[in-house]
Amino acid sequence: MKKRWTLAAMITCTLTCAVAQEEGRLLQTPKMTRAEFNQAAGYGKDADPDSYCYIVLDEPYAKDDAPDLTLARGIGDGAEKMVIKVNQSPVKMVSENLGVSSPYIWHNQKANLFMVFDTTRVVDYGESSILFGQLSIITPQAKEVYQARFSCLD
Repeated sequence: MKKRWTLAAMITCTLTCAVAQEEGRLLQTPKMTRAEFNQAAGYGKDADPDSYCYIVLDEPYAKDDAPDLTLARGIGDGAEKMVIKVNQSPVKMVSENLGVSSPYIWHNQKANLFMVFDTTRVVDYGESSILFGQLSIITPQAKEVYQARFSCLD
């Protein structure tokens, strides 16, 4: 219980402190290479691991030649661990389950970084669902918010 209160206090402090926007964008995940993902995820550089969970920009479905819209990529078959690319470096984020389904919260204490997905709408497609909402990337210096979709393949 103490861990949950500590995390909640850290998030509140971070949200309060994260009002200044740095010049440029923090998040550069669409430019993340497979080698960078593997490095952050702890795989060998030549591995070709499966990812079943993704957070992507909530844009109309991309054309064949459109750029990658991925903001965060899951490690393995769940969303407990995700990789994002911030300030030119891939970062492994770990979920913190506070006993509620939304918002979803991931953090990396070493990088002093939080990632929060707040669901605004859920669309069910049979055995899987797509969550629509806002993805916030939060550091002590900046906060960026993206309209996004979060889904996991079954």
